[in-house]
Amino acid sequence: MLGVVSFYNRKRGWGFAIPADNSNDLFLHASQLPLDHRYLTEGDEISFEIGERNGRPLALNIRIIKDAAALSTGVSQ
Repeated sequence: MLGVVSFYNRKRGWGFAIPADNSNDLFLHASQLPLDHRYLTEGDEISFEIGERNGRPLALNIRIIKDAAALSTGVSQ
């Protein structure tokens, strides 16, 4: 599934994403990011699988499709 990061707290390593189908926000956790990318930025476009944690939806196996920080600074990916 695809989505966009709507909030991410780097200090705590968690946040939320809005799925592309505009369904309910999903919880994001740094433990589900690739090893070479330990945080997200609001506006990042991501792909993920949907899982569950404590009865709530959770994004699993997060992959960054477009890095919002790189786009805003003009750095190529």
